[in-house]
Amino acid sequence: MDEGRDNRLSLGDKLLAVAGLNNDSVFEEFCGRIGLAPATGREYRHTARMATPAIRQLIAEGTMHVSYSTLREGARPRPGGIPADEGWAKLRTLLKEAREAGRDRVTLAYYQQVLGTAPALKELVGFWPNFCGAGTLSELLDEAVTAPMRCPRRRAG
Repeated sequence: MDEGRDNRLSLGDKLLAVAGLNNDSVFEEFCGRIGLAPATGREYRHTARMATPAIRQLIAEGTMHVSYSTLREGARPRPGGIPADEGWAKLRTLLKEAREAGRDRVTLAYYQQVLGTAPALKELVGFWPNFCGAGTLSELLDEAVTAPMRCPRRRAG
């Protein structure tokens, strides 16, 4: 059982029941009363709406851990408003494969890879902090290969 996941889904269900999808003033008022940011409430509401009773039951009855973040990723709308894992077919397959392999969870990172929503390496390379004069990850790797002892932070002192 994952209390965090279940609590977020329950809150999303409550938001759907109280305000539905088209009543923003009631929705925002309710979020304000319970101390929840409306953006977070929208995410919970959307994920709860996409997490069908069948997928919830499959997860609840199984021994596999599936986090709220993993469910949120499958529910995340792609262009055109279709969920990243419409019908949860990919998650079902991953749950089956994990069970057969003796694993106890489906991780968010692996699910993102399967869905094609994981960040690409090129998106990460430009954000590497300046380390030993390297401005990007590729520069850092080049530096590590070509001159491993030139970086003062790595010298024995």
